[in-house]
Amino acid sequence: ALAKTLELGAGRLALAQCRALCEAVVDAEFSIEPDANLTGRAFEEHQPLAIFHGPSLESINRARYQGATYVLRIAMAVAAVDGVVNRVESETILEHLHSAFDLSEPELQRLAALNCAMARGPAKALLVGTPVKKLEANHRDAVGRLVLAVASVDGAVDAKKYEAIHQTCIRLGFEKSEVDRILAPLSPEPARN
Repeated sequence: ALAKTLELGAGRLALAQCRALCEAVVDAEFSIEPDANLTGRAFEEHQPLAIFHGPSLESINRARYQGATYVLRIAMAVAAVDGVVNRVESETILEHLHSAFDLSEPELQRLAALNCAMARGPAKALLVGTPVKKLEANHRDAVGRLVLAVASVDGAVDAKKYEAIHQTCIRLGFEKSEVDRILAPLSPEPARN
């Protein structure tokens, strides 16, 4: 609705239009996540955006924050395999990222807003631009530990959820042997009908 109000058009918005939208939000003394001026990526049609009173982009370490958002996307993709990202999963992800990236309060506030927006969008959108193949081995291991934490945070994992997590990890770019190692501590229970 906001895009139509600002006459930015239907369908996928051009990057310049997305940047203009973000600048308009900032001019109104709000923050927006994701912010196209930080990501360099255009918004998709119907992509949830978080508009909130929060810190400006100038108050964050961009490199650290972008690293945290990259890992957030991966963790949210895993959390969404059952179709819903619940509060406990979101909190676990944010706690892990806060600790792993030593995020400042402004960075954590922006990341929480982005988490909220991502939780309301389609799960398939979370997999866009998140291949772990680009990461170094120690970072891939850290992401693997986060995948395991998110996958097991809400209790037992049945065979259906286990397979969905397995396939999500493969789509994220993990090798099959890595996925098997990461998910080894989970012993799927038989799926219930």
